[in-house]
Amino acid sequence: MKQFDIPIQLARWMPVRFGRYLIAGGFSAALEWGTFLLLYYVWNWSVVWANTISFSIVLLINFILTKFWVFPGRHRHSTSLQAVMYLGLALFNVAVSNIIVANLSQLVPAGLAKLMTMAAVVSWNFVLMRLRIFGTVTESDKGATNAETLDRRPGL
Repeated sequence: MKQFDIPIQLARWMPVRFGRYLIAGGFSAALEWGTFLLLYYVWNWSVVWANTISFSIVLLINFILTKFWVFPGRHRHSTSLQAVMYLGLALFNVAVSNIIVANLSQLVPAGLAKLMTMAAVVSWNFVLMRLRIFGTVTESDKGATNAETLDRRPGL
């Protein structure tokens, strides 16, 4: 793929993939937020524990939706490597979101702090999942070695 073809390639996959990402993410977000509200407001868990557990429950569901529905196709990485990378991203996300939720909940209600944090996490997750974790092999990649394929991928 030529460098000037990158915007064309992005234009092809972005609307469908991002739409699916938003649907899967919306489902996951509703489940995560609902679990957080239950744990924090009904069961009186601490904000950090409620955030960590609600985030963890959604982790597997979202991985499956993302791998097979949002970014389907022949992926560059094995499922086990994708799972490790996804888990690494998730651990980063939960650590950062715990810090943000804990601080924001001092200024606004905890439920609102959680929603605001979830919205922030969505932005960097889409890019990282599309380019790094669930990147697919394209027609121009076929026949190339893994190193050659990676060298020609945008942003890698």
